[in-house]
Amino acid sequence: LSTTGLRTRDRFRHGLLGRELATNLGLDLSGDALRSNDRNGRDRFNLGGFLGEEIPLLPERLVLIGGARLDWTGDFDPKLLPDVAVVATPARWLRFKGQFAGAYRAPTFDELYHPDRGFLRGNPALRPEEAWTVNGGVELSLEKLGPFSAFRLELAGFHRDIDESITWILISPRTIAPVNTGRAVATGFEVGISLDWTELLRVSFNH
Repeated sequence: LSTTGLRTRDRFRHGLLGRELATNLGLDLSGDALRSNDRNGRDRFNLGGFLGEEIPLLPERLVLIGGARLDWTGDFDPKLLPDVAVVATPARWLRFKGQFAGAYRAPTFDELYHPDRGFLRGNPALRPEEAWTVNGGVELSLEKLGPFSAFRLELAGFHRDIDESITWILISPRTIAPVNTGRAVATGFEVGISLDWTELLRVSFNH
């Protein structure tokens, strides 16, 4: 089993109606190849493209970010995924963020065609994972706090609706294989804290 690929990214700024915009472009090309002595080798071509635009609704205060990604993997249908986000910065030390985005992942060659070893095998009937995510949060960033040279606090919440997640499970007393688990919903919160003491030491905590 081998994978080769090429990834390129670019970002350029330009003006429109008196506003400075930023455009993000991305392109992913890759190929998967499976070689087997029993002549059951397989090949797959993968293509991914991204286009995003950053629009300052209020310069340095409110930014709208919109984008879309196209994923096409082998025998699976192409998938177009939207991504919309808003970033508000009412003060230099305070920032609010919100995002709505789609996600997609086709099964890997290992998940599809892993040789049957008795205790481990692939599943050629797998379907791609798909998900929709909504998340938002707040960031607090201070240049100085008591003896510390920098303090950062981030609180965020998320809600994710997942369809056909791919998971390796025990399908018999001795065999593990990947299966689609159907629909699932995940909701949660995240917190991150970091403290800088001069330029030599940083302590961080994430949960």
